[in-house]
Amino acid sequence: MDRATLDYRSFLVGWAVLLALWAFLSYIAGIPEYLLASPSRVGTYIQENGDTVGMAVWLTGSQAVVGWLAAVVLGLVSGTIIFQMSWARRALLPVVIATQTTPIIALAPLITLWFGYGWLAKAVISCVVAVFPVVMATYSGLADAKPTYIHLFKLAGASELSIFWNVRLKCAWSALIPALKTSVVLAVIGSVVAEFMGGNRGLGFLIMVATYGTKSDILLTSVIMSALLGQVFLLVLEYATKPFEKRFGQPH
Repeated sequence: MDRATLDYRSFLVGWAVLLALWAFLSYIAGIPEYLLASPSRVGTYIQENGDTVGMAVWLTGSQAVVGWLAAVVLGLVSGTIIFQMSWARRALLPVVIATQTTPIIALAPLITLWFGYGWLAKAVISCVVAVFPVVMATYSGLADAKPTYIHLFKLAGASELSIFWNVRLKCAWSALIPALKTSVVLAVIGSVVAEFMGGNRGLGFLIMVATYGTKSDILLTSVIMSALLGQVFLLVLEYATKPFEKRFGQPH
C-alpha cells in the first residue's frame, strides 16, 4: 500500500473521528447550539447557502494556490541565490527571517496599502506566509549535498551546472518535499488571515461575520471548509510529487 493511499485513508478516518466527537458533544453532552452548532445545523446552513459557501471556498482556495505557486518559485530562486552567493546570504536571509518573525497581522495592512483590498493583495499575503519553508529547505538541501558525489562529478569533468542538477538538486529534494507540503498548508492559513483585513467574500470574511454575530453554524462551516481546503491541497501534492521523488532521488 503506497503512502498516498495511507494518507487518504487517514484523512477519512480523522474526519470520521471528529464527526463522531462533534455529534457526541452536540447531541449527547448537550452543548448549546450558540456555542457549538450541531452537524445537522451546519449541514442545513451549507445546503441553504451553497452558493455563498462555494464562492468563499473558491476565492480562498484560488488565493492560496496562486500564493503558494509564487512562494515555491520565489523560495526556490531565493534559496538558490542565498546558497550560491555569500553576499546574497548576508543581504537576503535577514529579510526572509524578518517576514516570519513579524506577525502577519502587522504586515497585512502594509501589503494591503500597496496592493489594495482585492484578490491580488490576499494572494501576496498568502505567498509571504508560505515562502519561508521553501527558502530554507532549498538553501539547506543544496548545502547538504555530499562532498563525495561532488568530487566524483568533478573528477569526471562535469560542469557546475551539471553538478547542481545531478547532485545538489537531487540531494535537496528530500528536504524540499516536506517544505512544499508545509508551505501549501501555510498558504491556506495566509489566505484566510488575509481576508480578515478586508473584502466581503472568502472563508476569512465568513469567520469574521460569524464571530461578530455569534453565529456558530457559519463559524464552524468556515473552519471546516478551511481545514478541508488545506488537507485536500496536501493530498493532491502528495500524489503530484511522487513522480518527482523517483526522478530526483538521492544519487547512487
